[in-house]
Amino acid sequence: MTTDYTFAVDRTTVDPWGPTHFPTPGRRLRRLLRNIQTAHHSGLIRRRDHFTRLYLCSTEARILAAQEANRALEPWKRLSAEKVTELAHGLDPWRGSQELVQVRFKVKPNGDSRPTVEFGPEHRALQYLVVPLLRATASLTTDQSGTRGGTHAALSRAASGMKKGFRWGFHIDIKNCF
Repeated sequence: MTTDYTFAVDRTTVDPWGPTHFPTPGRRLRRLLRNIQTAHHSGLIRRRDHFTRLYLCSTEARILAAQEANRALEPWKRLSAEKVTELAHGLDPWRGSQELVQVRFKVKPNGDSRPTVEFGPEHRALQYLVVPLLRATASLTTDQSGTRGGTHAALSRAASGMKKGFRWGFHIDIKNCF
C-alpha cells in the first residue's frame, strides 16, 4: 500500500538542508565561511566559489544581514520584524539594489566639503551579507592598521620595529578614499 503525501511549501522560508543541520544559530554559516577561507587560501577556486554561492543563497545569511542592517539604521528609520524578513527574502547579491542612495555634502572646518553617502536598508543588508566573505578571502597584512587593530596595533608595530633597530618608518594615507 502506497500513500502519497502532498505539502504546501513556501520556498522562500524553507532551508534546503533543514533545521536539523545547524542546532545552534549561525553554526552552518560559520562552517561555510571557514570552508570558503580554507578553499581560498589553498587555491581551490571552484570549491571556494561553490561555498560562496551556498552562503549567498542561504536564507540564514540573508536574514542575519537584514537584521544587522536594520540595527545599523537610525531608530526612527528601522523596519518592523515583518519588513526585515521580507527584505531578507528579497535580497539578491547578483542583481544588486535599485534603492536610491542619498548623497550629502558635509562642510569641513576649513571650508571644503566632503560627500557623505547614506544607504537604505537594502543596500546596507547587501553590504552586511558580503562583509564576511570579504573577511574570509581578503589577504591583509599586519601593516594595515586600519583594518587590523587600529592605531594601537600600528604604534605597537612601530615600537617593536624600533626595538629591532629600524630607524625609519612611513605613514601612508590615501586622501579622499572612502
